[in-house]
Amino acid sequence: MRRAKTHYLLQASGNDLNGMAVFLDAGIDSVDALFDDFNPGVHRAAGRFDFNQLW
Repeated sequence: MRRAKTHYLLQASGNDLNGMAVFLDAGIDSVDALFDDFNPGVHRAAGRFDFNQLW
């Protein structure tokens, strides 16, 4: 959904779809990977990260 909306907005604004889309897709992938790393550590009964590690 995010990628399709981003591509649509880039195309509608007349910006360079290919160059910007590659850049934004890489950013989306990085944020998704970050959430994948942190979710198991903080959203379970006994997370693997304590408060000091997260802060």
